Amino acid sequence: MGLKRVLGTAYRQVFKSLRHVGVRRLPVRVNSEWTVWPVEMWDGLRFDHEDYMANALRQRLSPGMGFADIGAHFGIWSGVAARLVGPEGKVVAAEPSPAFDMLSLYLKDRRNVILNQVAVGSKEGTTSFVAQGNTMSGAVVGEVTKINEKMNPGVPLTEITVSIVTLDSLLSAYNVPRWLIKIDVEGYEAEVLRGATNLLKANHTDWIVEIHPKQMELSGSRDTDISDIFTSHGYEVRTLHRNPNTIYTITASRPQGGGGGK
Repeated sequence: MGLKRVLGTAYRQVFKSLRHVGVRRLPVRVNSEWTVWPVEMWDGLRFDHEDYMANALRQRLSPGMGFADIGAHFGIWSGVAARLVGPEGKVVAAEPSPAFDMLSLYLKDRRNVILNQVAVGSKEGTTSFVAQGNTMSGAVVGEVTKINEKMNPGVPLTEITVSIVTLDSLLSAYNVPRWLIKIDVEGYEAEVLRGATNLLKANHTDWIVEIHPKQMELSGSRDTDISDIFTSHGYEVRTLHRNPNTIYTITASRPQGGGGGK
């Protein structure tokens, strides 16, 4: 067992003891960033979580920028981004699942963070969302949640009705000099981009997208749809990270001085 796993296990045991004496929040150092986690998040404590994502945010975010966290879950990346963009920047987080309650607990005191309990897609209205408690398995497409179900044995599936908005409408109210948009929505990535026509045309938007090929097929798309959308708008697409399974993460940005596509 690695040193960080040993330390993480020991730290969780300390947290468990403190929970019994009424401690509700403690400072935690994750991915070399100090933050404060509420007691409800302690069981999931890890010292390192997707280092490649943490590094990508540090390289791309600066004070005054905007960060959109689409599929924010508990808000780990929203919390990192809130510090990087500073009080003059904006973080807009969207999460439709019951994990929104944890997201709210974690980030409720961050004045530069706007929380939205909504799904994001290609149209406005309401949609069903199949959740598995507050885990990351939930999805707009029920078949996707079912294939993710085994990752959280014993946690039942629940179908709920949620509001769904387009990315263009979600971010239209905020005036920032540049956006970095992170999308991680369990196979619904192409639908999110299809509702982001204005942002895709703009010259002030960069993207990080986690792509789930199998889940995308169940959602009626292919992973190649993502690169096709970006390249048609003049973006350069690069692979940021590949998981041992089929999931991978890309970045998309325009060459400096590049214009919009179709």
